[in-house]
Amino acid sequence: MKIENVYSSIANNIANAIDISWDKAELTVKRAAKDAINFKGGTTLNKEFSSFKFKLFDRRLLVKDFHALYDIVTEGNSNHWNKATFTLLPSGKFNIELDWDDKMAAELKSLSE
Repeated sequence: MKIENVYSSIANNIANAIDISWDKAELTVKRAAKDAINFKGGTTLNKEFSSFKFKLFDRRLLVKDFHALYDIVTEGNSNHWNKATFTLLPSGKFNIELDWDDKMAAELKSLSE
């Protein structure tokens, strides 16, 4: 799968799940392991935030897409991330930030010991 297809699928999933007027949508993803992923986020309209109704998402596809994104960007054992923020505008323009959250990684490591 190409990264452009993954980005497009994520953007479409977000846009299709929004049932209100919006200026910006932001989805934050925490990926703790291959089998553990968490989503939160919502839309903003005139600086007023509304949480997503995740029942409107194709959650299986969203999980699949973010795991595929992880596999693509970490190919060659580089660019590891455990937190992603996908920002989408109604025009279809988007931005994605992939970060490594040391605090989250340390908490997960301590829980597994």
